[in-house]
Amino acid sequence: MAEPAEHDSDDEKILTSPPPEGFSPEAARRFLDLFRKEDAREILFQYDAILPHNADFDQLLRWVTDPTTGDTAVHVAVAARNIGALGSHIESFGRDWSANPWLLTCFRAPFFLRNKAGDTVFHVAARTGRLDVVNGVWRVFWLHPGWNQPSYESGSDAYAPVCEDLGEFEHDPEQMYVPEYIVAIVLLARKNGNGHTAADEAAAAGHHDVAQWLWLMLERLTLGNKRATESRMARMEELVDNRYDINGHHITAVQLPYIRKWTQFVNGRVISGNY
Repeated sequence: MAEPAEHDSDDEKILTSPPPEGFSPEAARRFLDLFRKEDAREILFQYDAILPHNADFDQLLRWVTDPTTGDTAVHVAVAARNIGALGSHIESFGRDWSANPWLLTCFRAPFFLRNKAGDTVFHVAARTGRLDVVNGVWRVFWLHPGWNQPSYESGSDAYAPVCEDLGEFEHDPEQMYVPEYIVAIVLLARKNGNGHTAADEAAAAGHHDVAQWLWLMLERLTLGNKRATESRMARMEELVDNRYDINGHHITAVQLPYIRKWTQFVNGRVISGNY
């Protein structure tokens, strides 16, 4: 996955930012339509022909938006209840990639983008009124092993990076090492342009089981509000946005944790890994 500027063998520049001229509205709509209708395999098979580019798939998920609404492919897939489409994002990285901080950052970044109404993917999920959709996008984000299986778990039972040994942060964490509970809180508690959280949207639409899921999950993440999310929310959002460079829609190496290598001889073979 190449974000720093470089050239391939044909001297074609690999894009590191959206092209200045943007993407044609028609091409953008056809690309986004794939996420309404198709499964992961078809999306990865068809998108090249619809949207010629010199960019990685995860970059297109950040850069291609609906000209009218500003929806990304993730917004579109969730609104269409097509959680399976998000598997294309997972599969585009290949195998055994989730331990790589660069690739994990590239994977997570699209989930934090907002459309022109300020909606996150969880505002969209909340409005569907479908508990399986909310659970589905949550499981995809955390790369839950059963992400592609329908789940109706409650907010009390679904996976949560609670990190109980970490209280409310008195001093800022290192920007490259934002605790997972902060990432999760921002993902669920961020407000849209109307000042509503995803739970607010669900409750307003009468989807009380979805609103309850979101409230219960946030109660767990905040340790029963012992972590002052409201008073620290702006700083949490800033930390997460800086980590994923949401406003710039591009990611640079300085945002990523340093990768240390280890090697070990086992039965005459050299085994290596990262930590």
